[in-house]
Amino acid sequence: MREESKEATIAEHLLLKEEVINDLDQAVSDFQDEKIGGLEMLARAVNAWRKANENEALKKMIKEEMRRRRIGIHQIARLDISKHGDPIEHRYNPKYWVVKMPKYLKGKEEEFVLDRIGSLREFFVSLSPSK
Repeated sequence: MREESKEATIAEHLLLKEEVINDLDQAVSDFQDEKIGGLEMLARAVNAWRKANENEALKKMIKEEMRRRRIGIHQIARLDISKHGDPIEHRYNPKYWVVKMPKYLKGKEEEFVLDRIGSLREFFVSLSPSK
């Protein structure tokens, strides 16, 4: 029974992951169809991130994947999060996107948000349950 319960839980989390990916895709689609503006597109990304993090198992998968990516960056260059902040968190957590937007993208905020939503979508696609 325990194995069945674990499989059901994994299936539920995969379904939620797909729902989050669909939410991101819909936000981009609605923006490109001019049904919503850039701020609403950003708000939908924030809501998708929040929805994913409300589920404990999916949140665990997110944290594990972020940890793996931090380790990868740390192997290339020394990563001092206390001094420079967490570049992985800033890339994938939509609440940081406007604050951390490079100055050279001033006036191109919508392009920046579209790029980050694409990165966030691929991040969710890469998530898999830990064994």
